[in-house]
Amino acid sequence: MRTTIGVNAKARRPFRDFDLAFGASARLFRGECYETLATTPRDLFADATARLLGEALGAIDQDALPAGSDPRFGIAVGVL
Repeated sequence: MRTTIGVNAKARRPFRDFDLAFGASARLFRGECYETLATTPRDLFADATARLLGEALGAIDQDALPAGSDPRFGIAVGVL
């Protein structure tokens, strides 16, 4: 939750902004105005895990390798 209250210096007018977001959001600000570029769901990690698991199960059903299952990547993760 975010609340912004202030005065526009050029127009000498008060402004307020109330934002209630259930996840994260990326905004591009231009002065006092902004444009929302992207938003994420509230439970980002559960959503990402569900998508990856769905892709992996779909690949197994098709007798293919899941995306990102390059053995070199697995070795690199094991070394780090």
